[in-house]
This record gives sequence, structure tokens and C-alpha cells, in this order.
Amino acid sequence: MKKQALSMLLVCSVLSSLAAFGSAAEPGVPEGFRHAKPGAVFRILAVKWNSWADADAIEKACQTLATLPENVPGVVDVSWGKNNSPEPHSRGFQNCFIATFENKAALDAFARDRRYAELENQIRDLTDDGICVDVVSDKEHTWYDGQVKHVVLFKYKWDAKDEQIAATANAFKGLPMKVPGVCDFLSGVNAGPADLSQGLDHVFVVTFENETRRDEYLPHPAHAAFGKVLGPIFNEVFVIDFTVVPRG
Repeated sequence: MKKQALSMLLVCSVLSSLAAFGSAAEPGVPEGFRHAKPGAVFRILAVKWNSWADADAIEKACQTLATLPENVPGVVDVSWGKNNSPEPHSRGFQNCFIATFENKAALDAFARDRRYAELENQIRDLTDDGICVDVVSDKEHTWYDGQVKHVVLFKYKWDAKDEQIAATANAFKGLPMKVPGVCDFLSGVNAGPADLSQGLDHVFVVTFENETRRDEYLPHPAHAAFGKVLGPIFNEVFVIDFTVVPRG
């Protein structure tokens, strides 16, 4: 099982060396392959739409976000989709978006752009609730259309010790080596505005080959063992999954 996980990670690593930064497919690279370099900033936005929001307006907002790479310098990818998590931790949120910025300077530049304010107002008018966190990457990441993003945000108890938090983070980081079907793994502490995260500042994103692999992971003994490490310091968790929608 460990060999299967290592094999999948190796395949992703090889493909990443062939992929252009940001997206476009090249000879030998699967269509829809996506890639981010070290230093990239992943802005993760989970959304719960208002019950009265017009479906066409929601679709327009989704497409506006999805096409940011085509319209905003420094945005190299937006992966998004509808929540398909089988776990009871999504709080009724329906969509998740992960915008990849080339670096923090690109994110800061977009935040000063008028288009950012326009997009923020467009989304705010349609949403009942939202969570937003930023994670700075310290390594290369690869993924592609049709894979499943498993987004997990934690809030720890106020008296959790630093060494307990570190142990939990290390335990989670070890899961990809123990569970087959994991193609990419991202983790970090929220580097974005604290008032947008609802205190859920510890971020983990596991990318699975498909929904079947995600479903196999949830009851896996390694996942259950991680729960025992988390239990003593756990306060709140938010989970949202989505299958990456193909571009275009």
C-alpha cells in the first residue's frame, strides 16, 4: 500500500517536470494538467450561497472566478467545483475555489485592483457565509482536471501546546505515504486576513486521483489513527471536497 502511494507521488513528480507553470498542455503532458511552483500562494475560498440567490447569478460568479487566470496577471490557476464531501463537516457550503497566485506580490497586486473589489461585491451579494484562507507553498504542486480536492481546516483548543499542534501537522503530512491514491498534498498556517478564516487557520489540502480513492481514505486505519492524535486538541473542523472542473 505504501509502495502504491509512493508510486503515485513519483508519477506526479515526473509529470510536474514536464508541465509549464500555470497550465498549458505541452507534448507528453495530459490535457488539464496544473502546476504551481514554490512560493505560489493558494487562496482557498469556500462559499455558502444565499437560499434566495439566483442560479444564473451564482453561475456567473463561478465563471468570473474560474476565468481569473485569463484576465488577471499573476493568477496562474483557479481550481473549483461543487462540494461532494460525504463527511458532515461542510456546514451547508456548496462550492470551493482555490486560486493559485504566482507569489504574494501577485496576490497583493490583485487585492489593489478594482476588479478585486468588483468581484468581492459580486460574491458578497450572493453569499450567506464564506471562509477564506491563504497558504504559501514551499514546494512544487501538481494536479489535474477530474481529481478530488479534500480541503480540511482546523481550529485548535485555546490551550493546545505548540508541540501538540506540530505533532498533529506531522501526523497529517504522513498520511499521503500511508494511503494509496494521493497525488498531491498542501499544508500550512493561514497567511491571509484573520477575519476571513473564522479561526480555522490550520490548512490541509489532499488531492486524490478520484472520488473512489477519497472514499477509500476516509475509513482507512491511518486516517483513524490520525484522529486519535488530533482528538485531545481539536476544537472545530471544516471539510469541503470538490472534483476539479475542467477549464473552458
